[in-house]
Amino acid sequence: MSNKHAVLFVDDQKDILILIERILKNEDYTKFFANGPKEALDILEKESIDVIVTDMLMPDIGGLQFLEILKLKYPSIVRVVLSGYAQVPFIVEAINKGDIFRYITKPWKVTDNGKMIIRDAIQYSDYIKRYGTYYKPISGFSFTEENIKDIMSSYNKEFFITVDDKLVLKSDTITELVINEEIAEKELILYNKHKINNDSYIYIKK
Repeated sequence: MSNKHAVLFVDDQKDILILIERILKNEDYTKFFANGPKEALDILEKESIDVIVTDMLMPDIGGLQFLEILKLKYPSIVRVVLSGYAQVPFIVEAINKGDIFRYITKPWKVTDNGKMIIRDAIQYSDYIKRYGTYYKPISGFSFTEENIKDIMSSYNKEFFITVDDKLVLKSDTITELVINEEIAEKELILYNKHKINNDSYIYIKK
């Protein structure tokens, strides 16, 4: 990975951008920082950007609206969400509307996997350049187990995730469900269902 790649970070909190710059100072790609969507759009007019990492809760242009603008005007730029807004339905809506590649939890600590997510996004950007299409990862499932557990830790309810109707991830409190097996209807009715994409769902205890 070299400096031919460029990543744009968008957050209305300048201290967050300063923190990100410090965390990523040794990462081998060009970094741009925007204090909100309007500034980010100005940068996009002038620079060639491969990956955008954006907060979701921002004034003026909201995160979802910004993602929709990016999808329309810059469809080949890989989009990553950085947010502490941990309500799953909101995140799912962002994924469905904005074709989000990954989700990084906030606050972003040095020990988190954010660096690896950005490297993956850069590699994904190379794929897009080579094949000319923005495709969904295998089965469209783009959450990592670590991120899902981070998101759900503040939700404080049992949850599980299915891909192609088979269990791929469950909270630690669920013992009766088995990974890679289909879930019985009697179990499903105990949970609220939220769509991630066409074949992936997250179920949260009612």
